[in-house]
Amino acid sequence: NEHPLLIAGDFVYFEPKDSTVWKAGSQQELQWHTLGTIPNVRLEYAVLEQASGPQPAPEPEFYVIQGTIPNKSSYTWTVPDRMGKGVIFRISDVRDLAVSAVTQKPVEITGDLAFKNFNSDAPWIVGDTQKLQWTTSGSIPLVDLSYSLDGFQQDFHEIAKRIPNAGNYSWQVADAIANGVSIKVSDASNTDISAVSPLFNIRGTLQMLPPESPVFRIGETRTLRWETNGPIPAVRLDYSKDQFQKDIHPIHGAVSNSGTFQWEVPDDVSEAVWIGV
Repeated sequence: NEHPLLIAGDFVYFEPKDSTVWKAGSQQELQWHTLGTIPNVRLEYAVLEQASGPQPAPEPEFYVIQGTIPNKSSYTWTVPDRMGKGVIFRISDVRDLAVSAVTQKPVEITGDLAFKNFNSDAPWIVGDTQKLQWTTSGSIPLVDLSYSLDGFQQDFHEIAKRIPNAGNYSWQVADAIANGVSIKVSDASNTDISAVSPLFNIRGTLQMLPPESPVFRIGETRTLRWETNGPIPAVRLDYSKDQFQKDIHPIHGAVSNSGTFQWEVPDDVSEAVWIGV
């Protein structure tokens, strides 16, 4: 034969290893199988564009991942901040770029959100200001914030909507006393991209107001007054002669929280008495 033949290798398959949704900044493994001897390969990726009307979609523009690397049948790739729903990959023989393979199953690259420095150990007090902080991977310009009393199963309350993603937000704790509260931060354009905080508790507060006169006489009726922060429907009232260290005497075990209570002073003489609600 006067015309010599070229025997080239080939790539039998080339596919991502795991799921088809990848987070920007994560590490993902690309795998392939080679037929023949191909010592070094070139890796590229492209973001597919959607067709516009009757016009076909434009040819994808490939970006180099690695210009030349040893052919070890796999490569761990740090996903860039280039989000898209149709991302494909191409592998080529560096000696002959026509010997190549393109992935058949596009992957989606998305951003990611995660709470940081979240204080869930101590109860959060109604009306206090708590600074919410989170980290962002990928381009997420706007976020939504919400809280839930049941892990976002059915209960959902908006905190802020479509705010610039500064990575933090100062929240005045809602008047929602409960255990097991959680907060969610979401991509305002894609609510599937979100993060949920650890569970925490919201508490109200009570504060006794000073009496009109500091001297209480046995048998007289005195008005006890207090202030409430948050929905506390019923309260307990006690008095003590040692600041509630050991000496505690009930005034009323459960009374409707109206902010006042008419107390008939008992026959229990003391120079110092503390009242608690």
